[in-house]
This record gives sequence, structure tokens and C-alpha cells, in this order.
Amino acid sequence: LAFVIPGVGRIMKAAPIEDAMRRLGADAFAVFYMGVTFPYIFLLRQVNDPHGGYVVIMVMAVIFGGDTGAYFAGRFLGKHKLAPTISPKKTIEGVIGGLAAGVGVMFLAKATFPGHASLTVVDCIILGAGGAGFGVLGDLVESLMKRAYGVKDSGNLIPGHGGALDRIDGLLFSGPLMLFYL
Repeated sequence: LAFVIPGVGRIMKAAPIEDAMRRLGADAFAVFYMGVTFPYIFLLRQVNDPHGGYVVIMVMAVIFGGDTGAYFAGRFLGKHKLAPTISPKKTIEGVIGGLAAGVGVMFLAKATFPGHASLTVVDCIILGAGGAGFGVLGDLVESLMKRAYGVKDSGNLIPGHGGALDRIDGLLFSGPLMLFYL
């Protein structure tokens, strides 16, 4: 149904016909993108049972902490653009700040969340830097899609945040990484 419903929608609004295949391809990619990555966020809850909820919070904290660290490091130290045609404000210094913040959040999670004491220093570095790094990749992919379609925001559900997809794009990439590692 995930492919049938968009297909029927495109049949009902096929004009201009020359553009129909591109739109169908974009619809199929959206279904595939969300369908493959989003379930991993729910599967994270099964890790470290009965403390699975803390695993989900930890992953979210790494992503959001990495975003915050990247923002401030980029704002105050950023000089070298990361991908100016895709995301003009992202800098290499911001990414480094985000990776450091992600690692810091992992050490904080290890110290405070039930069931996380067994994580090693190496685990914290890999999960923190990997989670924050994949979060940046998810954000860049979503920015690429928005730029390709000439839209600034993916929706207006959350004012000032570019849409709901902007809030979870990092999770969509980091969730699978962190699940497989854990």
C-alpha cells in the first residue's frame, strides 16, 4: 500500500505527464527512506531491556546534543564551509564541535542512565562521535532533498524548526548505526 497509494495519487494528477516518472521516483524514495530507517528508532527500545527507554533517550540526546554543539561551534569558530551548496551554514568546525558534544553526551549517559554503566570508553567515543556524525549526514541528505525541490522547510508543524523531518533526520541515520553497534 505504501507504493500503491502514491501511485494512484500520481495517476489522478499526472499532468504534466513528462514529469510523472520523476515524481513517482521521489514518492518511492520517500517511502523507502522512511520505511527502512524509521523502524530502527523503535527497535532501539529492545536494546538493554528493561532499560530500553533509556537507550532511545540516549540516542536522541546524542543527536540533539551533537546538533547543539555543532551550532555553537560553527557559530563561534566556523570558518570552513562543509557543503555550501547543500547547507550553506554548516562548517567543518561545527561538525567537529558536534562530534565532541556527542561524545560528551555519551559519557554523561554512561554515568547517569540505568543499564549504561557497562559501556566502555571506546563504546562512548564510537557511539557519541558515530551518532553525531551520522546525524550530520542525515541532516545533509534531508537538506539535499529540500534544495532539490526548492523548499526551505519540510513542513510547518514545529514553527522555527523547518518541519518535523528536520527534527528526526539525524535519528533516521543514527538509529540504525547505534542499534547495530549496541
